Amino acid sequence: MVDLNEMVPSMLQGSLTDFIKGEELLTNAAQSLLEDEMKKHIRRVLDENPEIKRELKKAMEDYLEARMKQLAAQVKIMGLTAKLGVLMIPDHVRKEFSEEMLSLFEKDLATILEKAL
Repeated sequence: MVDLNEMVPSMLQGSLTDFIKGEELLTNAAQSLLEDEMKKHIRRVLDENPEIKRELKKAMEDYLEARMKQLAAQVKIMGLTAKLGVLMIPDHVRKEFSEEMLSLFEKDLATILEKAL
């Protein structure tokens, strides 16, 4: 009978997942190096073309501002949807529900403000 340890080289005896993880690590490292080189090249080209650099910066600022407006609108929609939901609750349950929701929002808002400030 043939001994498996003799047939399979020691470096291949580890689990397949260990082998794949090592390969993923090398792939990710190579990808990171490639990204770094691409960033350097982009910065060099932008430094050589200040007008494009200014326009790109402005476009990015416009994009971020639009995203912030989108987020603000989403928060507003969520608030209005919550109000609509409360209005749909029968009157005898609404007061208790509203107080409970207010309590939850106060706690969450306090936590958010503490983290933000």
